[in-house]
Amino acid sequence: MQTIDINTMTPQERMDTLYNDECVYKNNDEYPSRSNFQADLDKELEEFVGTRTQYKEYEKERKEFYSKKLTELRDAYSAKTRELNNIFKSDLENINGIENNPKKELLWEKAWDRGHAHGITDVKSAYEDLIDLIL
Repeated sequence: MQTIDINTMTPQERMDTLYNDECVYKNNDEYPSRSNFQADLDKELEEFVGTRTQYKEYEKERKEFYSKKLTELRDAYSAKTRELNNIFKSDLENINGIENNPKKELLWEKAWDRGHAHGITDVKSAYEDLIDLIL
């Protein structure tokens, strides 16, 4: 599967990927949970902690390490998801010609509230349903 450079695509080209497996708005990275990254974290932890003779000291450092690393991984995942959502929002505004409409944020908030629990295709549908209210 070839990689798609989202930055070289037009808003319409990106929107056309919405209903297929190569949707550019979807964060395809694996969500960073402890079980998903346990082996990698264990290896880093070994380097971080070294050889400890006292179990309690090791356990405390292990918990702190896991917490810090998972927070970093989740923050990076969330940042990428936010960036993709902002591109999606910008594309909707561009395609519908409302980049300068003062109520575009209100429209986005309502569409997001109505649809995001079911995916961005539902956000798009809600956006299109509500857009007449601000035109």
